[in-house]
Amino acid sequence: MSNAGLRILAIAESFFGDHRNGLARVAWDVARALSARGHEVHLLCPAAGPVAPETTIVEGVAVTRYPRPRVSAFDPRNPWVHVAGYVEAIRGLSGQGPWDIVHCHGIYGMNAAADVFGTRIPKLLTVHSPAVLEQAWNWTHGTAFDLAKLTGLPLIRRFERRAVEVSTVCHSLSAYTRESMARLYREAEEKPWRVIPHWIDAGWWRRVSPAEARRLLGWPQETRIVLTVRQLKPRYGIDVAIRGLAAPLERCGGEFRIVGDGPQRGSLEALAAATGGGDHFIFEGAMSEARLRLAYQAADAFVIPSRALECFGLIALEAMAVGLPTVATMVGALPEILGPVTPELLVPPGDAVELGAAVSGVLEAAGSSPAAHSAALLVSHAKSRYAESGGVSMYERLFRDAIISN
Repeated sequence: MSNAGLRILAIAESFFGDHRNGLARVAWDVARALSARGHEVHLLCPAAGPVAPETTIVEGVAVTRYPRPRVSAFDPRNPWVHVAGYVEAIRGLSGQGPWDIVHCHGIYGMNAAADVFGTRIPKLLTVHSPAVLEQAWNWTHGTAFDLAKLTGLPLIRRFERRAVEVSTVCHSLSAYTRESMARLYREAEEKPWRVIPHWIDAGWWRRVSPAEARRLLGWPQETRIVLTVRQLKPRYGIDVAIRGLAAPLERCGGEFRIVGDGPQRGSLEALAAATGGGDHFIFEGAMSEARLRLAYQAADAFVIPSRALECFGLIALEAMAVGLPTVATMVGALPEILGPVTPELLVPPGDAVELGAAVSGVLEAAGSSPAAHSAALLVSHAKSRYAESGGVSMYERLFRDAIISN
C-alpha cells in the first residue's frame, strides 16, 4: 500500500473544545496528531448548543459540528433519533469524500456510519467504555429519575452489539475494556481487536519545580498536598478519599485539593466538614488547563479512588508525567497503567483505611532520596510506554491494516 496520507472521517460524541471529557479528548488528540502526520482528517460531532452545521479548521483538522437532536431520555425512539442525526450529518459531508476509513468514537456514530457506507469503507470502532455497563452503573447509583432510565438498557445493548458487529476492526485503550466487551458480546470476542493506549501530551511533562508551581498557584510552600482531578459523582469515590485522608492530613497538617465539579459537591463538602478537619479539604472546582498542569507539578501525591469502570485513566498518565506518586484503586485499567511501576500503591476500591495508609506512606517519604528515585522511575516508564509518537504510529498501522483487510 502507498505511504500517501489517508483521508479519515472521525465521528465523536462531542468536540473537546465544547465538552472537556475523556472521550472527546482522546478523539481530538488522535485527530490532530494524525493531521500533523500529513493525513487529511475531518471530525464530525454534535454541537454543544443549537447551531447551523458549519465546518471550521482547528489545528489542521476540519471540524464539523451539527445541532444535537433534542429527544427525551425516556422516549423509546431515543437511540434512533441520535443515529438519524449522525446519518444526516454524514450525508451532509458528501462533497468532502471519498474517505479511506471511518473512525467512530461511539456506538451511535458507528451505527450511522454502517447505515450510510455499508461495507464499502472500512470502519474502526474505538470502545472507550462498554456503554451498557457505564449506563447501568450510573443509573443504579443516581437519583430515582436515573433509576427509571434502566428500562432503556436493552436498547443500548442492542445498538452496542450492532456497533461491534458492523465494524471492520475494534480498538480500546486498555485490555480491561477489550475483556469486558468480550464478556458482554460474542461479536466482540470474535472481532479483530487492537489495544492502543493513549499517550501523554507533550504539555503535561514537568516544566517547573514544585516550589515554583506552588508560587504561581498561590499554594502554601511547606504544606503536604494531595491532589485529585475528578467529576464529583458517586463512581469516582471522592467520599472514600475524604474519609481515608482525614486522619493523615490532620497529623501532618496537609491538604487534599479536589479539582472538578459535579452533582455531589454539596454532600462531599458536608462530609469533609463532618470529619472535623474541614480546613484540610479544598474544593477547587473546575480549573483552566494551564493551572491544572501547574497543580500536578505542585502536589506531593495524587489519588484516584474510583469505585468502578475506570476503563483507562488519563489522569494517571498526567500524574506519572511529572513523577507524582499515585495511590489508586484496583479498578478497571488502573492496574495496567500503574501496576508495572508502583504496584504497592494500588488499594481495594471503597477501602478508606487502606487508601489513607498508602497516602500516608507517600507523604512521609516526600522529599527523601527514595521518593526522588521513585519519581524518576515514573517519568521513565511514562516516556517509554506512553509517548505520543509511538501511539500515533500504532494508529497509522491499524488504519492501513483495516483498509487492506476490508
